[in-house]
Amino acid sequence: MYNISLFVIICYTFKKIKKGEVILKIRIGYILSIMVLLNINILADSISTSFESFDFTNSKKKDKGNRYNIAINHKEGKFLWQIYYSKTRTDTFQPPSPTNLRVDKLYFKGSYNYNKFNSIYFGYATIDDNLMKSVDGGNVYNIGYRYKNIKFNQYFSNYSKFNVYQSDINYKLKYKFDNMKVSINMAMRYIHLKDKDSDKFSQNAQDDYLNGSLHIHLLYPNFFIGSGVVIGKRAFAIMKNGFRIQHHAMEFDKTYQFGIGKKWDKIETKLMYVHQEATELPIMNKNVELDNVIFELKYLF
Repeated sequence: MYNISLFVIICYTFKKIKKGEVILKIRIGYILSIMVLLNINILADSISTSFESFDFTNSKKKDKGNRYNIAINHKEGKFLWQIYYSKTRTDTFQPPSPTNLRVDKLYFKGSYNYNKFNSIYFGYATIDDNLMKSVDGGNVYNIGYRYKNIKFNQYFSNYSKFNVYQSDINYKLKYKFDNMKVSINMAMRYIHLKDKDSDKFSQNAQDDYLNGSLHIHLLYPNFFIGSGVVIGKRAFAIMKNGFRIQHHAMEFDKTYQFGIGKKWDKIETKLMYVHQEATELPIMNKNVELDNVIFELKYLF
């Protein structure tokens, strides 16, 4: 019960301290202070942090940048609570951009595991973007349901002049061969943009997108290896199980990723590489490539 109150109070606090167009600069210490004051055992399950370095090729606006993430998971009974903060800093070409890009995102997600066959999900995220006023202050809402190996998720992204509706369906298969565990995740994603023509930022996007993805993971005892591919165009998509909002006007076409990892007792490490191909929509600049290297460290309490 305390964790439900914690989830609601932090969401409410974040919304209330916004004033006009000046949006809160999220600070990890502030978030953690609230959590510790309200419920000290929120840190009792796991905490993870990751560092990402990315480079753009053929972009007219962006050069390179870094992203820092921190996630806290707490499980109590049948509830799982997740808080995720992402801080991105991107070097831009000036002109056309007046300054470098700064983006902060804060995510809250909860799930209730009714039994081994049924679970429900709900979440909220908010965006602070210093350059793209069309999506600055945007809010994303999520509700989902899992039945056995099938998961459904519905996302609603509320921006100043347009909205985005996204529907996901995921099917997961699991196999075991001696000491090796294999999981295969297949997904389809449908995205609909409403009132996109009301903003130059989004008017060159399609009204609808449909794409699919396939991810394969191998676990052999304490070693991890995985790869994935996303085929089909998408714009303003929600990825990474609700923890990655692609809120800029870029139309992605292909995504390939590969990762390895290892677990030592209570510590897990992962190293991943992601390659994406895209078009910058407002200026219709094609053949943009984005290469991303990610290192993640997780501690289990």
